[in-house]
Amino acid sequence: MIYDITFSNELVNEAAVNSKNDYGAVTQHNVLRILVREDLALAMQKKVLLHEILHCCWPESWVTSGSYFEDEEKLVTLLENSLFGVMCDNPDVFRWLMQ
Repeated sequence: MIYDITFSNELVNEAAVNSKNDYGAVTQHNVLRILVREDLALAMQKKVLLHEILHCCWPESWVTSGSYFEDEEKLVTLLENSLFGVMCDNPDVFRWLMQ
Protein backbone atom coordinates (compact mmCIF):
# COMPACT_ATOMS: atom_id res chain seq x y z
CA MET A 1 0.00 0.00 0.00
CA ILE A 2 1.12 3.54 -0.68
CA TYR A 3 0.40 6.12 1.99
CA ASP A 4 0.34 9.83 1.26
CA ILE A 5 2.51 11.85 3.65
CA THR A 6 1.29 15.32 4.60
CA PHE A 7 3.01 17.84 6.87
CA SER A 8 0.38 19.88 8.70
CA ASN A 9 -0.07 20.94 12.33
CA GLU A 10 -3.76 21.62 11.80
CA LEU A 11 -4.52 18.19 10.30
CA VAL A 12 -2.60 16.37 13.05
CA ASN A 13 -4.53 18.34 15.68
CA GLU A 14 -7.86 17.59 13.99
CA ALA A 15 -7.07 13.88 13.67
CA ALA A 16 -6.07 13.63 17.33
CA VAL A 17 -8.95 15.74 18.65
CA ASN A 18 -10.39 12.92 20.77
CA SER A 19 -7.05 12.07 22.33
CA LYS A 20 -5.33 13.40 25.41
CA ASN A 21 -1.94 12.87 23.78
CA ASP A 22 0.09 15.51 22.01
CA TYR A 23 0.86 13.70 18.80
CA GLY A 24 3.76 14.49 16.50
CA ALA A 25 2.13 12.42 13.77
CA VAL A 26 -1.02 10.43 13.09
CA THR A 27 -1.78 7.66 10.62
CA GLN A 28 -5.17 7.51 8.96
CA HIS A 29 -5.31 3.93 7.67
CA ASN A 30 -8.77 4.35 6.13
CA VAL A 31 -7.50 6.98 3.67
CA LEU A 32 -3.88 5.79 3.49
CA ARG A 33 -2.44 9.01 4.86
CA ILE A 34 0.27 9.84 7.39
CA LEU A 35 0.06 13.30 8.94
CA VAL A 36 3.20 14.81 10.46
CA ARG A 37 3.45 18.07 12.40
CA GLU A 38 5.33 20.66 10.39
CA ASP A 39 6.58 22.55 13.46
CA LEU A 40 8.76 19.68 14.71
CA ALA A 41 12.52 19.80 14.30
CA LEU A 42 13.62 17.96 11.15
CA ALA A 43 15.17 15.05 13.10
CA MET A 44 11.94 14.62 15.08
CA GLN A 45 9.84 14.73 11.88
CA LYS A 46 11.96 11.89 10.53
CA LYS A 47 11.66 9.89 13.74
CA VAL A 48 7.89 10.22 14.07
CA LEU A 49 7.45 9.47 10.36
CA LEU A 50 9.42 6.24 10.80
CA HIS A 51 7.24 5.46 13.83
CA GLU A 52 4.07 5.90 11.76
CA ILE A 53 5.50 3.86 8.87
CA LEU A 54 6.02 1.01 11.32
CA HIS A 55 2.37 1.35 12.39
CA CYS A 56 1.43 1.07 8.70
CA CYS A 57 3.40 -2.17 8.47
CA TRP A 58 1.60 -3.64 11.46
CA PRO A 59 -1.67 -4.66 9.72
CA GLU A 60 0.38 -6.26 6.95
CA SER A 61 2.36 -8.35 9.43
CA TRP A 62 1.57 -11.74 10.84
CA VAL A 63 0.78 -10.15 14.22
CA THR A 64 -3.00 -10.18 14.49
CA SER A 65 -3.69 -11.36 18.02
CA GLY A 66 -2.21 -12.06 21.41
CA SER A 67 0.10 -9.97 23.55
CA TYR A 68 2.16 -8.76 20.57
CA PHE A 69 -0.97 -7.29 19.01
CA GLU A 70 -1.99 -5.65 22.28
CA ASP A 71 1.48 -4.16 22.72
CA GLU A 72 1.68 -2.60 19.25
CA GLU A 73 2.64 0.86 20.53
CA LYS A 74 5.40 -0.50 22.75
CA LEU A 75 6.85 -2.65 19.99
CA VAL A 76 6.61 0.08 17.35
CA THR A 77 8.39 2.49 19.70
CA LEU A 78 11.10 -0.07 20.43
CA LEU A 79 11.64 -0.73 16.72
CA GLU A 80 11.49 2.97 15.85
CA ASN A 81 14.19 3.92 18.35
CA SER A 82 16.49 1.06 17.37
CA LEU A 83 15.96 1.34 13.63
CA PHE A 84 16.26 5.13 13.57
CA GLY A 85 19.58 4.89 15.40
CA VAL A 86 20.89 2.24 13.02
CA MET A 87 19.75 4.26 10.00
CA CYS A 88 21.41 7.44 11.27
CA ASP A 89 24.63 5.65 12.17
CA ASN A 90 24.83 3.66 8.92
CA PRO A 91 23.44 5.75 6.04
CA ASP A 92 25.67 4.01 3.49
CA VAL A 93 24.11 0.66 4.29
CA PHE A 94 20.62 2.03 3.69
CA ARG A 95 21.67 3.72 0.47
CA TRP A 96 23.11 0.38 -0.65
CA LEU A 97 19.89 -1.43 0.27
CA MET A 98 17.88 1.00 -1.84
CA GLN A 99 19.98 0.45 -4.98
